[in-house]
Amino acid sequence: LLGFIGDDGEGQEGLELARDADLQGEEERVRSLRDGAGRIALADAPETEAREGARIELTLDQGVQLTAERALSAAVQRSRALSGVAAALDPTKGEVLAMASYPPYNPNAARDPAIVRNRAVTDAFEPGSTMKVLTLSGALEHGSLSPTDAIDTGDGKLTVNAHVIHDHGGLGWVGPSKIIAASSNVGAAKVGMRLGRQRLQETFQAFGLGERTGVGLPGEAKGVVPLPRSDLDLASQSFGHHLLATPLQITAAFAAIANQGVLLEPHVVRRVLDPATGDVLEEAGRRVVRQVISQRTAETMTRWLVGVIEDPKGTGHRARLSAWQAAGKTGTARKIDPVSGTYVDDRHMSSFVGFAPVGAPRVVIGVWLDEPRGEVNGGDVAAPAFREIAEYALKMLNVAPAPLALATPPPEPEPEAATPAEDAE
Repeated sequence: LLGFIGDDGEGQEGLELARDADLQGEEERVRSLRDGAGRIALADAPETEAREGARIELTLDQGVQLTAERALSAAVQRSRALSGVAAALDPTKGEVLAMASYPPYNPNAARDPAIVRNRAVTDAFEPGSTMKVLTLSGALEHGSLSPTDAIDTGDGKLTVNAHVIHDHGGLGWVGPSKIIAASSNVGAAKVGMRLGRQRLQETFQAFGLGERTGVGLPGEAKGVVPLPRSDLDLASQSFGHHLLATPLQITAAFAAIANQGVLLEPHVVRRVLDPATGDVLEEAGRRVVRQVISQRTAETMTRWLVGVIEDPKGTGHRARLSAWQAAGKTGTARKIDPVSGTYVDDRHMSSFVGFAPVGAPRVVIGVWLDEPRGEVNGGDVAAPAFREIAEYALKMLNVAPAPLALATPPPEPEPEAATPAEDAE
């Protein structure tokens, strides 16, 4: 994130590279005489008064950053994953509170390009089930889905173009909130089919996928959100496959839900100051990208995301906080073998993305683990790191504890009866 400089003092990575022009300052010309040995014997005053390198203030919270690094390190080592990344945002301001990558590196030692990168912005991958949140948000917004709809997930299997989409188990007829809480691929696929190819792509793009976030860090990937070409592509994208996104994009998308449907541009530089005068040379401020979904849709999705953690059959129990109520979503996506181009059963990207406290969110946190071994579900391997970071952040932000009994949202209405034919529409 911070980067480093080379032997010539020029930034080569991270903020040192992105803000090199500000940090370098301006050159001064000084007329001087040298003796035979090349030593300066006499020097005049500078011809012009050049500006010293600027002072750059970051949005990072040092405590949250340290906690994120420690929690991520422990999660990667505990799950024996290859690598990991964590990001934390203030959903109302767009400020980056923390951004951690694992494995770490010593900038004074050898700089392996495979390690020296900010994974939160450079790595794009298939995100998996966290995208169900965006799919259902888009369906609610476009009127393709209502909270009282009943969707038949059957025995947990759905055949599309001779391919079978699986759930962990059959849920039968369920409402949309249960699709999110139990993370049903079949349910999400059927909702995506209601939404349609064009509108599904437009929904992902509206949430910021497929474009750089504008955070101002080098090497940021755009991700890929192709228009689904087949029914299988449409179904797969509905639960987070056949598209690519970065951790920061996904965290910012969840921040939009926490922020009443408003997508903000994340930033890590709060302001740039003249070191001599203290004058503000540049100030970031709150930058609105667009209203992605309505406040009503955002509130509905928040209730459903609470169910991921609080519902007895939810997948995110281990993200539950001790003194606040959180909302979030698990993700466990199989990875594609780069040689064969097929999904591999024992290679996963596991994640948890969420925000807290419900009602007035102050922090949005995403945690990703690349190829954990043994237990691979995001709710088991990534959610505990989310909980650790969130509890520290809320304490440091002086957020008053909210008793869970008071914070629990009202129950969702029961789904209306539907026939298989109506569901197919």
